[in-house]
Amino acid sequence: MTSRTRPRTDTSLSGVERPASFRVLPASYCFELLATTVVGRIAFAGSAGLQLLPVNYRVFEETVLVRTARGGTLAELVDRRSEVLFEADYHAPVARHGWSVVVRGTSTAVRDPRVLASPECGRLRPRASSADGLVLQIHPQLVTGRQVSLR
Repeated sequence: MTSRTRPRTDTSLSGVERPASFRVLPASYCFELLATTVVGRIAFAGSAGLQLLPVNYRVFEETVLVRTARGGTLAELVDRRSEVLFEADYHAPVARHGWSVVVRGTSTAVRDPRVLASPECGRLRPRASSADGLVLQIHPQLVTGRQVSLR
């Protein structure tokens, strides 16, 4: 095994070398994990170049919902179908494990009354308060997830 293919090991607690457990996650499980947290990041190419912004989000029927203000940075995604990346993760330093999920897809403004009336949409809170909020929906084309554990 070369150093390029050797799994990382951890010796920080006991001095005993332990291999890291690394697992690729199925898309369905990725959405289960996404539903357990509410803060992620969205990346897109906007008028100011590449952007990476923290957002509050909710999962709705294997899509991701994000609320934004009409004058906010994300508002430029409303009037066009935009390619975006969305990422959320979790780590538990004491338990020494974590996960990361990346959703590649397109975002559109939500106009469907069924989505807007959903409990998930109702629980969406923008990072900056705004009375004139818009809701974006990320439609996945590819969902990837990784879980790592050093236990």
